[in-house]
Amino acid sequence: MAEISGEIFQSANIKKGKVFTLLIGVITAGILLALLVRLVTQFVTPPPPQRLLLVQDIPLPGALPDAYRTKQNPTASGIGVLFDHFDFQALDSQTHLLFIAHTGPNPDREQQVNPHFNPNTDAKNDGNVIVFDTIQNKVISVLPIPQVAGIVVALDLQRVYAADANGNLIYSIDEQTLKFTSIQLQDNDSPDGLEYDPLDHLIFVSNPGAPANPNQSQAVDRKNQNETMIDTRTNKVIARIPLGIDGKWGDDVGHVRFDPGLHRAYVVVQQLPDPDSPNPNLLPPPGTARLVEINPITHSIITRLTLPDTCFTPHGLAIDTLQHIAFIACIDADPPSLLRVDLQTMKVIPEPPFPVPVLSLIHI
Repeated sequence: MAEISGEIFQSANIKKGKVFTLLIGVITAGILLALLVRLVTQFVTPPPPQRLLLVQDIPLPGALPDAYRTKQNPTASGIGVLFDHFDFQALDSQTHLLFIAHTGPNPDREQQVNPHFNPNTDAKNDGNVIVFDTIQNKVISVLPIPQVAGIVVALDLQRVYAADANGNLIYSIDEQTLKFTSIQLQDNDSPDGLEYDPLDHLIFVSNPGAPANPNQSQAVDRKNQNETMIDTRTNKVIARIPLGIDGKWGDDVGHVRFDPGLHRAYVVVQQLPDPDSPNPNLLPPPGTARLVEINPITHSIITRLTLPDTCFTPHGLAIDTLQHIAFIACIDADPPSLLRVDLQTMKVIPEPPFPVPVLSLIHI
């Protein structure tokens, strides 16, 4: 009788084991089937298009002095004026402060519509640098620095550098006190893009130059077409690298970027056409756009890579420092487009250029 009971008990356990095994198998198969369905769905269903969403509209102070911005309310919202615009922005990821170059109206354009505007005296009050706290979502200061274009953060120094194109000045801004001092460049350098080299504590300044006598000629002196290097330990100019060496009228100097992995700075240039030509659509000669590689230690040019004939007026420049790939915006190409350069070999990546809407190229 005991033997029969044992056999029955053993048989019941075997049946339970089979049921449990079957149940585990069904659950596992179900999970695998669900994963397979999800995988297939991801492949056959196109992803939703990425888009920017407006989170909040925050009014900013005006570029010109107005009745709203007073000593009691220095960050008050201003009023819009003709030809007012912004330029570069720089975010300090440690302090969460965003520095915005509020260039203000172009003095030449404003003079066309405002008969009382005097660019020699009024331009010094035209524009500012807005300091915006991205945590509090509010303007915390307005720095009276006019006609700023390029702006860059030196994270390790807790300083911000801003380029005043009208005054040929580079401003060094202390992030803790928001006080600033100026560094004088050459007359008519007209500084634009800035970049920081944290390895050598250098600021690179792209100077496209401005005409010395605009009423007579729009030609820019070659000495003003340069890359200026500033030592941030002394805030003094230590070198100027000539870039305007092509053709009769030299070169337009675009943005500059630094690759810490390769320990090199890069700047885009383009041979200029006749600046006094009556043809408003005159393009530079084809095959004269270049990517220039600079050694920050020797203050010298290593390579001048000629870009494809289809690239006209390379101005915007961004670098993927992990892969050492440069993205160059050819803004006068037809259509405006991006091309890529392998910085380790200094060769253009053989692929068709990427067409980019004109408005997108502004923010490169």
